[in-house]
Amino acid sequence: LCDQHHHWAYGSGDENLLKVESTQTMIRIVGLSATLPNYLEVAQFLRVNPDRGLFFFNSSYRPVPLAQQYIGISEHNFLARNELLNEICYNKVVDSLKHGHQAMVFVHSRKDTGKTAAKLVELARKNGDLETFGNDTHPQFELVKLEVLKSRNKQLVELFEDGIGIHHAGMLRADRGLTERLFSEGLLKVLVCTATLAWGVNLPAHTVVIKFNNHAQVLPNPQAKKWWT
Repeated sequence: LCDQHHHWAYGSGDENLLKVESTQTMIRIVGLSATLPNYLEVAQFLRVNPDRGLFFFNSSYRPVPLAQQYIGISEHNFLARNELLNEICYNKVVDSLKHGHQAMVFVHSRKDTGKTAAKLVELARKNGDLETFGNDTHPQFELVKLEVLKSRNKQLVELFEDGIGIHHAGMLRADRGLTERLFSEGLLKVLVCTATLAWGVNLPAHTVVIKFNNHAQVLPNPQAKKWWT
């Protein structure tokens, strides 16, 4: 079973093929990849029968249809661009929460998890939406609150009652595990995280916001945009 099949070009898959060729034994190889656009060419290279041994699963197999939206921001002023990014992020998150869905917000750095989470709380307070984020009506709230208060992570404790969590590699494993469990049980409605969460952690969310401000790159083309999705 070979996961990350798109990395075969770097040699990890060649070893398996050489083993089959050298031993002349029948070894069943199952290759998996979520990002392999040229799967037909790879199947041909591996001499796979496309009618019997090739399986392609597109978005029609998803229980919830996948929709993607890209929002380009052309504001050049750094502070104004950040404010606009935060407002767009907030509006997308609130819209999801008001439809009864949880949301994840991916940011670029560990520091941005706390900053973005605090900004969401600030905007929720300003717009009178704190109840939308709140989790105090959950039947396990009081019991879990005692567990959260034992954490030494000040941000985790402070954000919990606002229904928001943060997750990044700089947190203790116990705190990351607690945050993952709270989100999966619905005690956190919003999770602001880095890409660390995408590696080996299965936390389904109806809405995923990728918030990225590429302010370090100079784009001379006036038609170019700062992309946010």
